Amino acid sequence: MQSKFFSNWVVANRTTLIRGTAGENAYLLEGDKYALLIDTLTGAGNLRAYCRELTDLPIHVALTHGHADHSGGCFDFGVCSMHPDDIRFLYDDTTVKHRREHIENSNGGSTFVQWTDLTPPSALRTYPLYDDDSFDLGGRVIEVIHVPGHSLGSLVFLERVQRIVFTGDCCNPHTLLYLDGSTSIPDYKKGLLHFREWQREFDWLLSGHGNDPHPPQVIDDAILLCDKILEGSDDAEEWGFYRAPFYFARRKDKDDGLIANIGYRKDWILRVPPYRMAPLPNY
Repeated sequence: MQSKFFSNWVVANRTTLIRGTAGENAYLLEGDKYALLIDTLTGAGNLRAYCRELTDLPIHVALTHGHADHSGGCFDFGVCSMHPDDIRFLYDDTTVKHRREHIENSNGGSTFVQWTDLTPPSALRTYPLYDDDSFDLGGRVIEVIHVPGHSLGSLVFLERVQRIVFTGDCCNPHTLLYLDGSTSIPDYKKGLLHFREWQREFDWLLSGHGNDPHPPQVIDDAILLCDKILEGSDDAEEWGFYRAPFYFARRKDKDDGLIANIGYRKDWILRVPPYRMAPLPNY
């Protein structure tokens, strides 16, 4: 079912990918009693109404992390579950202005989305999610794994039966660690090593962006890149400026068989908590 703001397609049994206006992904997982919506896109259009066309089941909302392109649609539901370390993003990162700018930047500087198309922030009931929590949807159990890195409260959601893990922005070909709330490289590596403990339980990672699933190898690749960054032996390809210059650990055109890549700030490689945005440097 297509709409002005959303499109969708089935990616696994009783599992629907919903695509938003900034190219971001949410996933609707149906059980026998409940449905679980993993992430809520940027909040253009009414995601709750759209999901009601896809399932008649009661819907639980859970977030991989709190960034605006994953949490903006929460305000259509009024309630969500997430790791407490990312709750502040629900209010700091989800203003209507910021979300519209994100959609515009994701569409090459133009967008049909109007200010009134974005649900404004409002008070939300938030329930904490922690490592080793789970959702029993009725005949379908989804497990929660905490993988700090892209944000301190980043979570992934594992379904062992279909051997799929839903990863948000945790580990992919362009994992960003130069954003507000991103951790140090050592802490990201620690999170990846924890994630790897479940590696034999899934065959594919479904990400918060893009169309292609990634094999479990991407976790090993990301750990290797963490080591290279810490050793100073990565490619350190300067790629842009976001409050400070940022670099990618692998050249974008490099053909080395690796899938993962990490964007990072050199002055934040060993940054220490609290992981909040530092004052703007004088570059």
